[in-house]
Amino acid sequence: MSLELPVMLTIVLFLALGIFSQWL
Repeated sequence: MSLELPVMLTIVLFLALGIFSQWL
């Protein structure tokens, strides 16, 4: 297994969290 998938999921999660916080 490569570590690319967990890293990409973490980056997407933080990006979504940042965008969601701007909507509030």
